[in-house]
Amino acid sequence: MKTTSQHPGKWPTVAVVVPVYNEADTLSDCLSSLIALDYPGDHLEYLFIDNNSTDQSLAILQKENKCIRILQETTRGAGAARNRAIKSTQAKIIAFTDADCFVDPKWLKALVTPLLGDPDKTASGGRILSKVPCNYIERFGEKIHDHRKAIEKYKPPYLITMNMAVSRQSLLDVGLFDETLLRGQDSDLAFRLWKAGLRFSYVKEAVVFHHNQNSLSGLFAEGYKHGYWGVRLIRKHRHSTFRSRKKSLLGGSPRIYPLLHTFLANSLRGRALAKTELCDLIFRSGKKFGMVRSILSDKMGI
Repeated sequence: MKTTSQHPGKWPTVAVVVPVYNEADTLSDCLSSLIALDYPGDHLEYLFIDNNSTDQSLAILQKENKCIRILQETTRGAGAARNRAIKSTQAKIIAFTDADCFVDPKWLKALVTPLLGDPDKTASGGRILSKVPCNYIERFGEKIHDHRKAIEKYKPPYLITMNMAVSRQSLLDVGLFDETLLRGQDSDLAFRLWKAGLRFSYVKEAVVFHHNQNSLSGLFAEGYKHGYWGVRLIRKHRHSTFRSRKKSLLGGSPRIYPLLHTFLANSLRGRALAKTELCDLIFRSGKKFGMVRSILSDKMGI
């Protein structure tokens, strides 16, 4: 673990929280990058939460048990795993990333910097890029995980847990993650933090690299999950100003229709959609299917 003597009294205690469920293919890269962070070692702990993995994830974690704390959480879902970690630490700041990510060495310092003045009034989110090398589908994933847009454009804004930091006290004050949500827990949490008065800061220099979906079928499946759980987020917050983000959250903008028109017109002419347009169409189509499935599952009990 790297340490630094620069500004020795400046940096708060931080727990880096990483939920793990069957991430054997990417976990080693995640571990290596975190252990190499440029942050004072006596102010930093790593909490990896095994969420009943059935692959070699736990064995990989145990090889690094001198550098990290390994927790167990039997309730399925990243929200439950993160809550287990938050309750198990006394660190001032909680930083989140995922087991299919690896971080820049300066990630944590950059991410924590906006919280130095008054950590209970601010949360931060950093830049999320695709791991490289990557194909055009993985590169498109950067549009899905555009943290600057999430924080600076949408009202209310939201945070993405693969690259965010917030004070532990703020998390306790708003009731931690909703464990009933298997997707979108971070949007739900961010909205509650925003309502509690926190403001969100985007930190371009805090970079995380993510293993994005690399196939069109995977992109469709990701869109499906966004749509399915997006419906549940809207229902949960239907009586609040969260409704102002209904269209963007559910993919309800009409952009999918001109994309379909272009696709059909190009098909008749023997042309292909541009790669970015194709990815956009596949992702939005998955989102629409997820929305319909979520609505029908409630109405018909399926």
